[in-house]
Order: sequence, then structure tokens, then C-alpha cells
Amino acid sequence: MVIKGLFEELWRTNRVRTVLVFAALMLNILLFSVLLTRMVPGLEKDQTMLLQHQANQRRAGADTLGQGRPSASAILEKFYGQVTAYERFPEFLQQLYQYSGDAGLNINRISYRPEKTDLRTVLRYELDFSVTGQYGQIKEFLHALEGWPQLVVVEQVKLSGQKPDRDEVVLSIRLAAYFNTVPS
Repeated sequence: MVIKGLFEELWRTNRVRTVLVFAALMLNILLFSVLLTRMVPGLEKDQTMLLQHQANQRRAGADTLGQGRPSASAILEKFYGQVTAYERFPEFLQQLYQYSGDAGLNINRISYRPEKTDLRTVLRYELDFSVTGQYGQIKEFLHALEGWPQLVVVEQVKLSGQKPDRDEVVLSIRLAAYFNTVPS
């Protein structure tokens, strides 16, 4: 009886707030039922899939985080394995000319600029040059650069027709090569 009297008093003194509280309560009940019927089963399904995926990974031999991935020291070791000693820069240029010659091309006006890197012992050389020849020769030259064990990054390539009637094109290229400044 006390509760009935309380509701009657609320309704009599403030009908708008009572309706708003009742509507909020109904919305809360509705959202809770949606949560139980729609979201929780989806979450349980996702958890089951995650557990299955983890079990598959464990069976595959990767049961600890990071297993099978190279460590930071292994990555650095591989990086420094691809970075030639700075004293070998002339040999590096000679190899670049060799690759172009093997493809039947000549390097025109090579320019290079040394730059410091975030790694204290590594120097970056930016090389700009162009070669002129047939498309097949250009492709062979780029393939040789791609297989070079020295760390070389092709940063910019521009291909333009020199003499279209003779199938001659000009490849302008910017490379970045990295060298270790610590004597080996």
C-alpha cells in the first residue's frame, strides 16, 4: 500500500518526470534484452573462434608469443649483413657500372650525396643517374639491381621515350645505398 501511495503521489505532483523515468526504464529493459539475445551470443562465438585459432597456432608450434619471429638482434644482424663497409664504395660504383654494362647500357652523369642516418654507424648515399637503351635492356638492368645483395633501395624511377622509332627509352633513377662507417 505504501508503494501504491508513493506512485499516486509521484503521478499527481510530476507527471512528465514520471513518464520520462518510466520510458527510460523501458528503454533500459529493451537494451538489456538486445544485449542478451544478440550481442552476448556473438561475443561467445568470437571467443570460441579465438580459442580455436590459438589452439591451431599451438599445434603449429607457435605456442609462445613471438616464437618463430626473428629477434631484434637477428634483424639488425641481417641488416648489417647487407650493408657494405664504407671503404668499399668504389667497388659499389664499379658493380653498378658492371650491371649497366651487362645489360648493354651506359650510365650517364652519376651524382651521389652522402647523408647521415638515425643509425650512428650507417651512412646513406643517394645516387642519381640515367641510362638510355631499349626497354628490354632497362628491364634487365633493374632485375640485376633487384638481386643485388648490397642493401639498395630504388627510391624514384622515371621512364621516358627518347627515340620511339628506335624503341629507345631513358631511365632516370634515384637509388639509396647504405654503408657501414665502422671499419671491418
